[in-house]
Formats: sequence, C-alpha cells, structure tokens
Amino acid sequence: MDMYHEIDINKDKEAIFQALTSEIGLKSWWTSQTEFNPKEKTYKFGFMNGKYWFAFKIIKQEENKIEWECINADSLSKDWIKTKLIFDIVKTNDHTTLKFTHANWNESSEVFSRCNTTWGFLMFSLKNYLENGKGMPIS
Repeated sequence: MDMYHEIDINKDKEAIFQALTSEIGLKSWWTSQTEFNPKEKTYKFGFMNGKYWFAFKIIKQEENKIEWECINADSLSKDWIKTKLIFDIVKTNDHTTLKFTHANWNESSEVFSRCNTTWGFLMFSLKNYLENGKGMPIS
C-alpha cells in the first residue's frame, strides 16, 4: 500500500533537491533532529527528543528523483521498516511539482493514516520553507 502527495512549489528543481537532500534543508522543513552520514549514505530523523526515529539508506539521489529505504526505526515505529520515500521533481512551464510517494506499507499498519496526514502537513512545510524561508519542522 502506498500514500501519495503532490504539491506545486515556486522554486527551481535545484532548490527543491537541496531542501530534500541536505542536512540543513531537511532540518528546516522536516525535523530539526536530522543527521546525515555520508560514509554510510544514511539519514536518521528523530522526533520528540529521540523517542521516535527512522533511519533511511539512499537508494537513488539524482537531480529529478530521490529514493530512500527505511532500514531501521524505534520499537514503536517498526511499520516504517522497508518502506520507501520517493520524491519526483518535475519542472513545468511556470512552477515545479513535487510528487511524493511513501511506498510499501503493510496493509494492516496502524500508523498509515497518521503518517499520511503528517506527510500532507510536511509538504506544506517544505513549500513554505522554499517559498518564504520558514518551514514548520516537527521536533
């Protein structure tokens, strides 16, 4: 089972790519508890002072497409493991569209709907960060 979100952002593809792949960018719209390990090509995202966390391995990180797989999570968030985050960045004439998929959810996941709602919020946090310089990261 997959969840999908799509949002138009008035920034170029390069700015969106940086917001999605740099530690400072991710801290500005997703969570201030973001760590990137370049040697292992992994990201770790924490919430509520580390009570909840997710670790992702980079599968693909190209100009128009970013794909990560969740390789580990806290004991309450095991439903995330083996899910994938996929960001497709599509340039049109007057704006850029971000197509986001959180893929490979187990159909019986109890947290699917909450995560889907949170991702909707985070898409607007990303848009605000890129267009107005002020995201709304979750801590």
